[in-house]
Amino acid sequence: MGCAGVLTDALAGAGVKNLSKIPPNKGRGHVIVSGDVADGELGKLAAAVNQALTPHRDQVKPSVSLELFVKLDKALAAAAFKALAAVDGVDAKSSRADLQRGVLAVRLAGGKSVSVAGITSALRQAGLNASVATATAAAQAKPPKKE
Repeated sequence: MGCAGVLTDALAGAGVKNLSKIPPNKGRGHVIVSGDVADGELGKLAAAVNQALTPHRDQVKPSVSLELFVKLDKALAAAAFKALAAVDGVDAKSSRADLQRGVLAVRLAGGKSVSVAGITSALRQAGLNASVATATAAAQAKPPKKE
């Protein structure tokens, strides 16, 4: 079984429903996957992916990030990483920010309980209104109209 199959089984075993197809990528880069986590617990799905015995594990260790959409600049990204460092179950050092797209990729460490609500709450306390909804992100990422 290839990486895609191993990761599909790992996510399904962690309770992810309505999982999108994981395309094979032969150990190169990341893929975006969507699915439903009924209880909102991301820690167990992160542990399942992070520990998955994929065939290309020696080239690229499997990992999972939660993509959140938020208006960002360098200062806000730094504030986000500082806030994420205090959230159990999040690997803030491996998390990434894409300022142009307005995307915060929050790396999930696994092994500890963590939820979308817990992550977004920590970010809100740091002054960031992060969302899993892209429509919100599109509105936030657009510069205000000049009148």
